Amino acid sequence: RIDRETNQTISSRVQEFFLNYLRSLSNLKAIIFEDYNKGTLPKEFIKQVIDYARERNIFISVDPKHDNFFEYQYVNLFKPNLKEAQFALGYPLSSEENLMRAGREMIERMKCQNILLTLGAGGMMLFDQKCKTLSIPTRARQVADVSGAGDTAIATFTVATIGGASIEESAIIANYAAGTVCEKAGVVAIEIEELLGTIKRNSKL
Repeated sequence: RIDRETNQTISSRVQEFFLNYLRSLSNLKAIIFEDYNKGTLPKEFIKQVIDYARERNIFISVDPKHDNFFEYQYVNLFKPNLKEAQFALGYPLSSEENLMRAGREMIERMKCQNILLTLGAGGMMLFDQKCKTLSIPTRARQVADVSGAGDTAIATFTVATIGGASIEESAIIANYAAGTVCEKAGVVAIEIEELLGTIKRNSKL
């Protein structure tokens, strides 16, 4: 595989095209930012999309990268992984004390509603605005490939939440979904029947 790409910031004309497309969508329930530091999400564009979504009560989820980490203000869900959070905050998250500190700091600095910090083999930690935490152990039985686990987690969390699940339930369901795709080689999508089967076998949720 050979990738040829540029990380040049998109022009204002392209930003306006994307915004107009968003505005054209009726009955939009959620927006997921997948930031890969490729120039598609400049700071001013991020703010415009968030402002648009908040005015319309559209659920906003964010999977960040380094450059714009703290630009995602007032979102519903912010989902960094361990490496991204450590890089942005500037200290190691190798202890429970520092993990708790990181959750509080991210909530305070970004004024977001929830933080879902993914920890790889360590599972996930969920933080809310009151700094209430929920530690969720990993659910993968035999890890074949971790590709796409984070994307699966944020998509599942978002769909579950707008579908009526509580934040805690959404995090648990997302953890099951991410664990399931880790058991498969390659980047794969999880089917709803497969997810429900995994939950029924392993949980009383």
